[in-house]
Amino acid sequence: MDSIEKIRVRVAVVVGLELTDEAGGHVKCWERLAEAALKSNFPIDLTIFFHGRKKKTITISESVRYKIIPPVFSSRKFKFLNVGADYTDLAPIDPRLVWGLGKFDIIHSTDTAFCTGVSAKLSSKIWKKPLVTSVHTDVAGYTEFYAKRILHRSLAGVPKIARWLCEKYNLPKRFAQKMRRKNKAHMEKCEWVLVGKSYNHELLSLPRDIKNLSVLRRGIDRSVFKEIRTAKRSIKSQYQLQSDEYLISFAGRIDEAKGAVTAAQIVRELDKRGYKVKLFLAGTGDQSDLVKRIGGENIILPGALPQSDLAVLLSASDVFLFPSKYEVSPNAVLEAKSCGVTCVVAPEGGGKFIHKNGSDGVVISSDDIVVWVDSIANLLENPQKRQEIGRRGQQIVQLKEPDWDIVYAEDLCPAWLSVFEGQDGEVLKNDWKVHPGAISPS
Repeated sequence: MDSIEKIRVRVAVVVGLELTDEAGGHVKCWERLAEAALKSNFPIDLTIFFHGRKKKTITISESVRYKIIPPVFSSRKFKFLNVGADYTDLAPIDPRLVWGLGKFDIIHSTDTAFCTGVSAKLSSKIWKKPLVTSVHTDVAGYTEFYAKRILHRSLAGVPKIARWLCEKYNLPKRFAQKMRRKNKAHMEKCEWVLVGKSYNHELLSLPRDIKNLSVLRRGIDRSVFKEIRTAKRSIKSQYQLQSDEYLISFAGRIDEAKGAVTAAQIVRELDKRGYKVKLFLAGTGDQSDLVKRIGGENIILPGALPQSDLAVLLSASDVFLFPSKYEVSPNAVLEAKSCGVTCVVAPEGGGKFIHKNGSDGVVISSDDIVVWVDSIANLLENPQKRQEIGRRGQQIVQLKEPDWDIVYAEDLCPAWLSVFEGQDGEVLKNDWKVHPGAISPS
């Protein structure tokens, strides 16, 4: 019998998004987990598949690598589909993945309904390899949101038809329901499903008889995301801001679905009330011009920032504003809390990382802009309250949230190795345990 040190379980993680500097949290999550894999002693050989313009292999170490493959039929080709979402593959399957994934011991999909997820499931069936999946995106929620936008954009000349399709026929909701059925069918074929920290069984369309279900937490790099006392002075000097101006930050894709447009509207209303505010939107997106038109000179667009620069911006902020409603595990909120800034969020989004409303963050359930403006104005006028909420949020992150090394070691590797051991019990004789936050489906 070979020793455990000589065995490498070959895991393929399939991410159906482009690996770029501007990529969102889904991609960045796997970049951080790959970095954690470099320091891990678990017997895993990890290959992560991303989309990109050219096919190539990026070798991180002997046992960790990225495989970049061009999409078969990229959504980038269709301008009318360019509604803010990240580019993906519109092909029904990718034959290269179906064939190539057969050489791995475990296939891990990170979407359930699009090309890479479908290809992963088909490859699992053909090659009889166990399938694992992790939920990173509220796909059904985004589907409904973007379906409305596409219909109104493509039928701009006949708005009555667009309204009828959306409001009377409920076409976007029908698309979302179809997506949930696809999610459920995919998960029924999985040996293990990993979900976000706060999840809704029905919204995620989780099968009731799911085989194994546990949490994939999000990590935080405390060496980067920490309170930086010189940050405010540095940011105000860099952007030539006045000493009495308040700084509000946002991080993510600059898009209506992420709440960037709402954030700009909130800052516009704060300006009308006489507050000197600047809103920094760290990220890129096709609605950058729109938020600039809404907020005018109060909007600053620094682009996608490296982690170290983002940490400085967050530390300099008086408030971190994140109105997004379509989130599974918004890491930006964890990073902001780790920097000691008060977070103002929606319950469906950043609220997943707020333990008690008004204590370690502020959760606003209303869609009324005035409610958001009133809440933020109250925080701006009460620096002691703002600092206390930010400090408690920072303490909770320090005490309760794991770093990426722990997420990899406690959430991912035990799940993968348990699945592998279940396929071939003669190879690994270990009691791999997922962290205590594992879920038992009811």
